[in-house]
Amino acid sequence: MPIIVVKEPFRIAEDGNHVVDYVAGEHEVSERTAIVAVEHLQVATLKTKPKPVKGKVNEPISDTGTGEAVSKD
Repeated sequence: MPIIVVKEPFRIAEDGNHVVDYVAGEHEVSERTAIVAVEHLQVATLKTKPKPVKGKVNEPISDTGTGEAVSKD
């Protein structure tokens, strides 16, 4: 789910019947709510997710005996 940073409070009917008020600050919201707040109402910005740490997923490592791990290539 996207995270938005709300600059101005706004209200949205998330499921068509249930109205939710959002105040200034960070909120984890649905895709639809993020689009409405950022693109249509322009009361929020989309918070970017941190970039993943460089390296290979599930990369095996070996113990060098020096207390430092070294990746196997």
